[in-house]
Amino acid sequence: MLLFYLFSYIELRFLRKCLYRTQVDNNIHACVYKIKGTTVASPYQFWISDSSHHFLRGALYFNTTPNNDSLAPAIDFLAKDITHLVSTFRWRK
Repeated sequence: MLLFYLFSYIELRFLRKCLYRTQVDNNIHACVYKIKGTTVASPYQFWISDSSHHFLRGALYFNTTPNNDSLAPAIDFLAKDITHLVSTFRWRK
């Protein structure tokens, strides 16, 4: 039960800070979050849904101790890829 409340708190807290939000003709809803901090384990997270049958969630993790100051070039490069993935995503029929 505590995990559910914690997850709900985190989702509500970052929902207002959605960097990219879309609602395209194909009924695709998406949101990309940037979590700030130098020791954040996952600086970018996103979700995509059609709000009825499909849900996809993704996060950027590195297999190293988080130090986002030194990882900044890689994070910036992958953030562009995440934004492109979310903006061009389509569900298969």
